[in-house]
Amino acid sequence: MRVSVLASGSGGNACVVESATTRVLVDAGLSGREIERRLRARGMEPESIAAIFVTHEHNDHSSGALAFSTRWGCPVFTTPGTASAMGLEGDLFSPFVPVESGRDRRIGALGFRALATPHDANQSVAYAFEADDGRLVIASDLGRVQPDFVDFLRGSTTIL
Repeated sequence: MRVSVLASGSGGNACVVESATTRVLVDAGLSGREIERRLRARGMEPESIAAIFVTHEHNDHSSGALAFSTRWGCPVFTTPGTASAMGLEGDLFSPFVPVESGRDRRIGALGFRALATPHDANQSVAYAFEADDGRLVIASDLGRVQPDFVDFLRGSTTIL
């Protein structure tokens, strides 16, 4: 498994998580065009992104998600609370796929699980991804660490 940080900070957050056969974007806090530019600068084509995972609705994590999703036909995975705050929930044409905290799921060759995090957002989460004998946890804007988060980190090979 590999992770590539496209942006990190108050100006925008986005990274790519990939296994041998599946590539996803985690957060899309840049414009869709800027995400495309940064992907290509790293030798990745935008159409290779299978999905976008959004941790929470703040603009520095979500502003480019819908534009990128619409342009490249990939779904947005996030919690119902985040989707609602982003205006995705209830839209028949929305590419929204609901994510539940604590439930194991898969997209292609990547296993993933979300964990609710304490943040001033509507149902924010951290994500753990598993593939190729690796386990990556991506958590941002935590506010504070709770005991269940420490358990969530166990067995991780990479923490971002």
